[in-house]
Amino acid sequence: MPPDAPGLRARFVEQYRVPFDQVLHTEEARERLGQVDFDLVVAQLLGPILFTELATLTPLGPVQCARIVDDFLAGYSPA
Repeated sequence: MPPDAPGLRARFVEQYRVPFDQVLHTEEARERLGQVDFDLVVAQLLGPILFTELATLTPLGPVQCARIVDDFLAGYSPA
């Protein structure tokens, strides 16, 4: 592992993961999603956002991010 990998991982978690965890661990999210693998949900939601960031495409705005979440919720069914 490169020497800066732990620091990079910590910054990644702080910037991307923490906001999703704050939302997904609310009572409303638990009611909506039921029993869920939070790591999988975060991966499904962050995938399009990170792809855009890494591919240096036009940054996603609030409208595009809301669409990602809406599409996820429309296709999601609790196991």
